[in-house]
Amino acid sequence: DFVCKGVDVGLGAIRELEQEYPGAFHLYMTSNDVERTQNQIRDITQENLPVTVIQSLENIKSLYDSVDLYISPSREEAFSFAVVEASYCASQVAASDIPGQNTMKPVPGIIWFGKDDVADLKKAILTAKENQVNNLMADMKKEQKACVQRMFQIEEWVERNLEVYRTYFGQ
Repeated sequence: DFVCKGVDVGLGAIRELEQEYPGAFHLYMTSNDVERTQNQIRDITQENLPVTVIQSLENIKSLYDSVDLYISPSREEAFSFAVVEASYCASQVAASDIPGQNTMKPVPGIIWFGKDDVADLKKAILTAKENQVNNLMADMKKEQKACVQRMFQIEEWVERNLEVYRTYFGQ
């Protein structure tokens, strides 16, 4: 869902980055229908941006581990498993500060940006690049991975859900 997932925001940020830093940034998107997604991007941008659409993968960890930054510019999310997964993996993570995704605020190192804010996403991408250039990733990713393991392990998730039931339906 291009609108819900904020694809236009991501495309806007890559457009601005390409104008300022030609050839320095590339956006990869996954899709279950690559051709349709490519056509939608062409319809939105009417220009040739450094964007590649790839077929969705079963082993998403390999993708997260191969990119410098995972971006979730969503406008709406109930809960973003992708942000948790990417936080566990090697890539940095930037996410729009919206209800649902903001439940990941305790996870250190996620770069938050405003909903629908192309300039703020561009700034987040540049921050991630600066983190990489300055070798600030290793310790941050260790801490981030440990936090994700602690907060989102199945036992913790089950306990939080049971607590909701206890609160609303009694013991």
